[in-house]
Order: sequence, then structure tokens, then C-alpha cells
Amino acid sequence: MLRPFTLDRPSTLGEVADLLTAHPHESVLYAGGTELLLLMKEGLIRPRRLIDVKTVRELDAITAENGTLTIGATVRHRGVERSVLVRERCPLVAGVARHVANVRVRNVGTVGGNLAFADPHSDLATLFLALDGTLHLWSRRGARDVPLANFIRGPYETAREEDEVLTSVRLRLWPAKTASAYLKFGVYERTPFGSPSAASVRGLNGSSRSRARPPASRPPSSSREPRSWEPRPPARSRRWVIATVPPSTSAR
Repeated sequence: MLRPFTLDRPSTLGEVADLLTAHPHESVLYAGGTELLLLMKEGLIRPRRLIDVKTVRELDAITAENGTLTIGATVRHRGVERSVLVRERCPLVAGVARHVANVRVRNVGTVGGNLAFADPHSDLATLFLALDGTLHLWSRRGARDVPLANFIRGPYETAREEDEVLTSVRLRLWPAKTASAYLKFGVYERTPFGSPSAASVRGLNGSSRSRARPPASRPPSSSREPRSWEPRPPARSRRWVIATVPPSTSAR
């Protein structure tokens, strides 16, 4: 069960920074909470304060300029799925977003929360690697851009410092006549180690980019023995292409 905690709802990044400074080591940034609250219920993490960044309006925006698509950290998966701009500029992203978990999770979970949590089940992380994803991190000390490949250090581990806030992810838009696909292999039972997946983008001029993520080798660490992290042998497995974009409908 959830232990008592304080919920802060700042309206600016400055207020978020003030809360992180005033309550070091006991505050956790909170966006959708779809994974965070599960870990809190299990007692794997026990923060005393949650800082809700969904109330910071500047983090909830999708923009496209200079050949890139920028998605704010608190944009929900459902927002990405239904965004006209995303469908026009990078339809594969919208297609994969449509298959994230279920509708309930997509209405709550956020892009930034998904990436910052570094869950090995993440579909977006694999896809964003193929799109040269770059994360923008902000703190009182300054801002910095970190390639997604360097940001995720392993299952549930990232390069974000305790005083930093993930504000957005920037994706490179591939030119017209580019085909792309996202392929995932999974089992009917969800395991803590994730599933192997691969994303590929290929242009007619021969340019290409492919990224694959193997399943995690271990679950998140805990101060106590977990109940049962070993996955049960699946009775069945499945492989499916989540989304494909032929050259005739690729991003412009």
C-alpha cells in the first residue's frame, strides 16, 4: 500500500528547482506515475514528496522546426498518438504511441516519464534511438542536451542528476520517401526484464538507421528481497510489427 507523502504542484521550472533544493534526497519528480506509483505500492521506493511537473505548462507542447520534432516531457502518449503534427511529420511515432500499453495508461502516462524511468519495456526509447533522439535537461546550474543513447545507462538508470528536470525530447525528421518500421517480439505474460525490439528507418538514397534493444538483464534494485522477479516460462510467444510507414506516406 502507499505510504503517506506530500504532493507539490509547482507552476514553473523555477518552482520545481526550489522544491528539489529545499528537499534533497526525499523528493521525486512525478508525471504520469504509471510506473512510479506501482513501485511505491510495492515499497521498492519510499519518497516523502512527489513534485508534480504536469502543472508546468511549458512542458506540454509538441513543435516542429528546422527538420526536428520536439515533444514536451509531460505530453501524454495519447496526445502523441492523436497529434495532427506528429502524424504529418513523423507518422511512425504516432503509430507506435497508439500501441503503448492500453488506453487508460496512454491517457495518463507521459513521454518524459517513460524516458526518465528507463523501463526496459519502453517502446518509445527504441524508436527514438533510431530518430537520433536528444533529451533537454534543465536545472539552476544550466541546461544541457544529452543524446538518448548516452542518457539511458541501463534498466532504470539514467544520466539525469538529482537537480535536473527533463523538459523535452527532440527527434530528427527523416526526409520524404523514407520508409520506417518498428518490430517487437514479446510474450503474453509481462516480465520485469522487457522484450527485445527493433526500429529501422531507411531512405531511398541509401541512408538508414537501425536500433535494437535487448531485454534487461536484471530488475530494479531494492532494499529488501523482491517477492518474485523471476518470470514464469511463457506458454506462448508472439512477434508483431507495431507500425510501418512506406515511402509514399513517410515524414516530410
